[in-house]
Amino acid sequence: MSEFVNLRFNHSGRWILHPKMKYVDGDVHTIYRFDPDFLCFHDIQRTYKEELGFITLKNIYVLVPGKDLDNGLFLVEDGDTIRKVLNRIRNFSWIDDIELYADHQLDEPLLIPQIEWS
Repeated sequence: MSEFVNLRFNHSGRWILHPKMKYVDGDVHTIYRFDPDFLCFHDIQRTYKEELGFITLKNIYVLVPGKDLDNGLFLVEDGDTIRKVLNRIRNFSWIDDIELYADHQLDEPLLIPQIEWS
C-alpha cells in the first residue's frame, strides 16, 4: 500500500444484484493523499453523515483490492475491522485507492406543521 491513499466514498447510488453486483447512478467523494494510519471508523461515519449529508447509515463496506463487488465487500463495523482491512491491504504495494460504500437511506425531509400566528 502506498504511504498515502485516496479515500473514495461511493454514495447516492443503488445496488444492482443480478446478474453481477454493481453500484450504479452514484457519485464519488474523494479525499486525496490520506495517511491510512489515521483512518478510523468514526471518521468514515462522519464523512458520510456530515460532509455528504446521510444521517441514516445502515452498513459501511470496504472493497478488498483486486476483488469485485460480488466477492470483495468487507463489512466495517468498528475500529477493529478497519485495522483488519488495513493490515490486509498493506500487502498490496500497488494500492492507491480505498473504495468505501455505504448502505444509506435517502433521508426524507422532516415535515413540520405550519403554525398560524394571530
